Formats: sequence, structure tokens, C-alpha cells
Amino acid sequence: MNPVDFEDDLRAGARAIGVELPPGAAAPAWRFLEILRRWGKTYNLTTILNPRDMVPHHLLDSLIYLRGIVDRDAPVVDVGTGGGFPGLPLALALPATAFVLIESKQKKVLFLQHVVRELGLRNVDILHLHFTVGNAREVFPAPVRTLVSRAVSAAEVMLPLAAEVLEERGRLLLSVAAGSEHAAEITDLLAADKRLCRRETLTMDLPLTTRSRSLLVIGRR
Repeated sequence: MNPVDFEDDLRAGARAIGVELPPGAAAPAWRFLEILRRWGKTYNLTTILNPRDMVPHHLLDSLIYLRGIVDRDAPVVDVGTGGGFPGLPLALALPATAFVLIESKQKKVLFLQHVVRELGLRNVDILHLHFTVGNAREVFPAPVRTLVSRAVSAAEVMLPLAAEVLEERGRLLLSVAAGSEHAAEITDLLAADKRLCRRETLTMDLPLTTRSRSLLVIGRR
């Protein structure tokens, strides 16, 4: 895939999920994927290294979260960001919004710091720590407006964290495969949760794939 085809796929895919990318977002996104391909295997960041597959599975799957970010003046916190998803694509799409990416593994933190330097991202901070309910108030003494995470396999960890740090009108955004076991698991966990509930579910087809995704918008009861 060349940069022109990449930009066409990225912009068309973004529009298909209701997102309009700002001018100039495609070039750093292409550069990001180039770096990810170089570091991917060595740092165990991803098994998807074909650019044509990376567009939907990494970029578009991250941009879905834009549909749930309603306050773009407040910082967005990405918990368990791994290789920078969804936080880095979101930061490229929202250059005026501050992003805090939290990752516990040193190798991945080094990768993220390298990407931020290479792309000149002034709206991204990287925190190297294991984020838990025990240290949540210390890390974020002020309530958080928006939490995002692709680490939905640890939903039983994310929900207590969200209950600990979200402000009264705050949102936790989770993207899961539509109709998946993860979606059912989160529904069951929320049914038993006294502090959080599901506010909205946005389901959409993931462009360039045969998959559908559900964006779960979770808030306080």
C-alpha cells in the first residue's frame, strides 16, 4: 500500500463510521504505522503488520471512540494503551485535546515515547505505571471526564477504576465485538455494579472488514 491509497482508505473508512479527520492527520498516521511495523514483532506490540489490515484493525477501530468523546476540552485518559491504541490515533484526530496514555510494561512505554517524539505529538503524555484502584486517586486527584480502553479482557478491573476516578458526568468508553462474549460479560458486570451503568451503545460496521463493533458508553448511576 502506498501513502495515497492509505489516505484514501483511512479517510473513507473514518467517514463510514461518522468521523471526519482533520487536514494533515494522514501523514503522521502513516508514519505511526511504519514505526509500529518496525517495532511490532520485537516488542510484541501486534501480530497485524500488513498496512492494509492495520488501517481497519488499528486505526479505524481506535477512531470509533471519537463517537463517544463529547467533551474535547478535557483530557482523555487511555488505560492499558499497549501499542498506543486507541490513544495515539485519537490524539492524531484531535490535536487540540490532551491525552494521557497509561502503560505498565517498560518496552511498550519506550515504544510510545519514541512515537511521540518522532511524530512531534505535543498533546500526548505517557505514564509508566500499573494503574489500580489502590493508586487511582493519587495518580488522578482531580476527577476524570473521559476514560478509554481497548483492554476489555480486563473489564472487571476497568469498571472499578472508572468508578474510582470518573467525575459525576464522566464516561468510560469500551469498544467490543458486537454480540461478543466480552459485551455480555460487561453487561453482567454492570448489572451487579452499584456505581456504574451503561448509558448508550453505538454499534457500527468496521470498514474494510466483515466485523461489527459496539462502543459501550458507561457512566455513573
